[in-house]
Amino acid sequence: MDESGQAGGENAATYLRRVEDSVPVQLGQGEAAALSPDGKWALSFTSGSSPKILVEPTGVGQPKEITNDEIASYQFASWLPDDKRFVFAGNAADHAARLYVQDIDGGKPRPITPEGIDVSDIGGGFAVSPDGKSVVLMSFNDEIFIYPVEGGNPRKVTGNTTGDVPIGWSEDGRALYLYREGEGHFQIYRHDLAAGKSTLFKELKPSDLAGIDSMNSVLFTPNGKWYAYSYQRNLSHLFMIDGVK
Repeated sequence: MDESGQAGGENAATYLRRVEDSVPVQLGQGEAAALSPDGKWALSFTSGSSPKILVEPTGVGQPKEITNDEIASYQFASWLPDDKRFVFAGNAADHAARLYVQDIDGGKPRPITPEGIDVSDIGGGFAVSPDGKSVVLMSFNDEIFIYPVEGGNPRKVTGNTTGDVPIGWSEDGRALYLYREGEGHFQIYRHDLAAGKSTLFKELKPSDLAGIDSMNSVLFTPNGKWYAYSYQRNLSHLFMIDGVK
């Protein structure tokens, strides 16, 4: 998680907060992006004239800093299962966003998609498959594609509803979790890739709907048993004034 308010200082700060703990621990600077599958590394991004990727240990270890001169902005990231590489969404100056593969020890990132992906606040708009061989993403025309991480032709996902946002894969890699926003609630669908059919998997609905605006992110474990989400709430006060002349 990151904090851009009082606890984040002048720039955003990255924190690690374990589910069973109540006190977050600051790992470093930047906006939080992703935790490695083994939980040993955390990714964060810095912005400004020279944006960087920070790879910070969650325990003992030395932080790493990755700078890519051709990348003007970083948005979201997702780790590959080997804990040594990750996929991030970014864009070069005056170019649209695309996905890249990056090694945590540095080096030049390798693009794996053409320019023109829909980077979504829900979870990035892309997700890496359990075997690390594929990544699913949204294009700007609301179509969903699966790209091979090592290169090759993409495969279009069929049978989904326009506007569905991919947020994850099932544990066996045969289905996708898709996010769809409803009226006052948020719906997660499980989309069978072979059948091209979506079924309602989970409906997320805050207990207090007053002022609910939008959802910012949704996270699911691969087995679908645990999830977390955040949302924005805009509240206002109504006043009555008597005796106005």
